[in-house]
Amino acid sequence: CSIVKTETTTTKATKKNWYLPCFIIGLIFSVAGILFDKLDSASAIRGHDVIALVFVVVGAVFLLSKIVVKAVLKLVRSHSVDENLLMTISCISAIAIGEYLEGIMIIVLYQIGEFFESKAVDKTRNSVTSLMMVKPETTTLKQGDDWISKRVEDVEIGSIILVKAGEIVPLDGVVTSGKSTLDLSSLTGESVPVQIAENDENTSGSVNLDGVLEIRTTSTDVNSTISKILALLDTATERKAKSETVVAKVTKYFVPAVIICAVAVGLAFGLSGASVSAGIYKAMLFLVVSCPCAVAISVPLSYFCGIGNASKNGILVKGTNYLDNIGNVKTIAFDKTGTLTTGVFEVKDVILHSTEYDENDVLRYAYLAERNSTHPIAKAIVAHVSPMVDEWSRCHTDNVKEIAGKGIEYTIDDKFIEVGKGDSMLSDVTTVVVKINGNAIATINLEDKIKNGAREVVSYLKGTGVRTIMLTGDNEKVAKKVADEIGIDEYKSALLPTDKFDEMEKLLSSKRKRSDMIAYCGDGINDAPVLARADVGVAMGLGGSLATVDTADVVLMNDDPSSLIILNKISRKTKTVVAENVFMTFGVKILFIILGMCGITGLAWAVFADVGLSCIAVLNTLRVLNYKPKK
Repeated sequence: CSIVKTETTTTKATKKNWYLPCFIIGLIFSVAGILFDKLDSASAIRGHDVIALVFVVVGAVFLLSKIVVKAVLKLVRSHSVDENLLMTISCISAIAIGEYLEGIMIIVLYQIGEFFESKAVDKTRNSVTSLMMVKPETTTLKQGDDWISKRVEDVEIGSIILVKAGEIVPLDGVVTSGKSTLDLSSLTGESVPVQIAENDENTSGSVNLDGVLEIRTTSTDVNSTISKILALLDTATERKAKSETVVAKVTKYFVPAVIICAVAVGLAFGLSGASVSAGIYKAMLFLVVSCPCAVAISVPLSYFCGIGNASKNGILVKGTNYLDNIGNVKTIAFDKTGTLTTGVFEVKDVILHSTEYDENDVLRYAYLAERNSTHPIAKAIVAHVSPMVDEWSRCHTDNVKEIAGKGIEYTIDDKFIEVGKGDSMLSDVTTVVVKINGNAIATINLEDKIKNGAREVVSYLKGTGVRTIMLTGDNEKVAKKVADEIGIDEYKSALLPTDKFDEMEKLLSSKRKRSDMIAYCGDGINDAPVLARADVGVAMGLGGSLATVDTADVVLMNDDPSSLIILNKISRKTKTVVAENVFMTFGVKILFIILGMCGITGLAWAVFADVGLSCIAVLNTLRVLNYKPKK
C-alpha cells in the first residue's frame, strides 16, 4: 500500500513540475525579445525587430504550453471553454499588435496567480491528509510465546498485538493486558487524553502515550476505524460543491459570451474610425479584464479549505457539496439512543415497596442476578453497585435460571428471587422489578443519560431557524421526556426503521424550496436507510455502525452532537467568503472595463487587476482554513 502511494505521489509530482523548466526558458527568451524590441533603430544590431519577434514568439510558446494544453483538453473532453482560452487569445493578440511586454505580462502574472493558488491548495491538502500519518504499516504480533513484526494488513481478527508507548494503535481491539493513556486528537479533535485498561475497547489511529498494551484485535486493516476515515478522505474532494458547479456552468457560457463581446468591442472601435490595432487592443483589454480567474480559483479552494478545517475539528465531510448543503439545512431529524443520549443506562433511583428491605438489600439481590449478564441494563446495575462488589461477589446463588424476555431467577438463603424488566410502556424510564417469593419488594428505575452537547446543538440550531425533530423507537413517555429535556421542537415515538424512512420521505416531500436541505443524524444500523435518503446524512463515527459511517455524508468522529455547531459555522463562513470573492471580483472588473474603454487604463493595468484579484481572493479564501469556530 505504501509503495503504491509513493509511486502515485511521485507521478503526480513529475506531472506537476514539467512546466517549471518551460516557464524559465520561456521567461528568458521573452525578456531577451522585449530587450531587443526596446533597442533604438540606430543600434549596431541589425534586424533587432525581427530578432525581438522571434525571441518573443519562442518565449510565448514555452510560457503558453501549459495553458494551451489545459484549454485544448477542456475543449476536447467537455466541449467547453474556460479562462485558459481567454489568456491564450489575449497573449497572442497582444504579440500580434506588437505589445510584447503586455502580452508576456498577461501570461507571467497569470502563472504567478496560479502558483499562489497551488500553494494554498497544498496547505489545505496537508490539513486534510494529516490523518495519513496515523496509520502504521507494521505491528508487533504474538505468535506462540514469541513476538514478531508483521504487516498490519496481514493481521487477522482475534490476534494479540503489542503497542508500546509512543506507538500508534494499528487496529481496533480490546485490551487484554496493561494500562495506558491514549491520545485520540487525530481522530476526534479532542485534546484530552483517555485512560484505558484491561477489557476496554480501543480505536485504531490513537496514540499510546504511556505504558505497554496487549490488544486482541476486533478488526482487520480493511475495516478498521482509521482505514474507514482515510477512505472517506479519499473521496472528499471528488464531489463538487453545488456553488462550484454553478460557477462551472456559468463559466461554460460566460467565456464564449466574453469572446463575442470582445469581438464586438473591437469592431465597434474599428468602425468608429480607430485603427485596426486600436480595435484589437480594446478587444484584448476587454478579454483580460473579463476573465473570471479569481472566481474560478477561489470557489473550489474555499470549499476545500472548509473540508480541511472540519477535519481538524474531528468532522469528516465526504464531499464539498455536503459542506455547502449543511449551511442550507432547514430541518434536521435526530435519532435518540446513541445520538442525543449516550445509549448507556444509569440507575436513577430505587422505589421500595416493602419496609422489610432497604435499598442496599434490593441492589444486592439485583446484582447477584445480573453480575454475569452482558445486557446493557445488567451492566448499569453492576456499575452502580461497584463499590460493594468485592463483598457481594462471594455470595453463592443456587438454581440460577434466565428466562428469555423476562429476567433472571435464583435462590439464596431459602429465598426465591426474581429480577426482571417491569412494565415501562407507560413510564418515562426503564424499570427493573425485584421480587422475593413472588412479592415485589422494589422497583429500580434506570434512564438513558442525555449526551453532553445535545442541548447546546438543539438550542443553536433553533436559534438559526432550523426545525428540530426526534425520531425514536422508544415509547411516547420516554420520547416526550427526552424531547422536553433537550428542547426538541417535535418528536415521533414507537417508530420501526421503515417508519423512520417514511417520516424522512414526508419531510423531503414537504420542502418549500428545492434549496432547503433536510438532514438526519443517527448512529445505528437501522438509521442507514434514512441517512442515505436525507439530503445530508450525519453519522456518529466512534459509536456508529459500519453501515452508518459508510452511508453518511458527514461523520462526527468524536460522537459529540455539538460538533454540528462547528460544522454549521464552517459552512456559513465558507459561503460568506465565496460571496465576498464573487462580489469583489465582479465589482472591480466592471470598474476596470469602464476605465479601459474610456482609455484611462491600459492592458498592463488590466492584467495587474486580474492577477491581483486572484491573489487577493486566494488570501481571503485562506481565512476559511484558519477560522476557529467555537461551540
